[in-house]
Amino acid sequence: MNMQPELVDRSIDLDEIYALRVRAWRARVPQFPDIDRWTDPWDLVGTHWAIRREGRIVAAARLSIHNRLLELPNPEIFQGVLPDDLSGPIGSLNRLVVAPEMAGQGLTLALDCVRIDHARHCRCTHLVGETYAGMKRMAQLESLGFRQVGLSAAYSSGPLAIVKQERGGGSSPDPPIVIRLDLRQ
Repeated sequence: MNMQPELVDRSIDLDEIYALRVRAWRARVPQFPDIDRWTDPWDLVGTHWAIRREGRIVAAARLSIHNRLLELPNPEIFQGVLPDDLSGPIGSLNRLVVAPEMAGQGLTLALDCVRIDHARHCRCTHLVGETYAGMKRMAQLESLGFRQVGLSAAYSSGPLAIVKQERGGGSSPDPPIVIRLDLRQ
């Protein structure tokens, strides 16, 4: 079985990814909003990868590239943590999800690696993102060169605004951590 990330055809695969996002988050966070699909405007401009098992998408992730920090998806979460004048192009890692039954099989690492390679190919100077997954995930990201730069600020809208609010902001057992990888080196 091929468990390698592949580029997604947005016209075919996004609906399956939208449903997977909800299923994966709901398995980890019971208070995740009662929605069927999780979409946002950056889905139409970002590059998506997926990993399939028996024809079904079991993991997916997105990378979007921007000239300035304020152009990133949900730039408010980076306020006070990343410098406002961060030079671009900046890659934004987001919407990484793995089907609950596929956890622990290295799929996140495979999706991280393909996104880092693509960002380098596109000459990004930095990769930034946020993770809720805790210290084990943070250790994996650090092994790829990322560093923790602080806790993220609140989302202004969307499902994660509700999750963060209901988990008590940054006081949950796994507070959302902002990560950064300098690709200029």
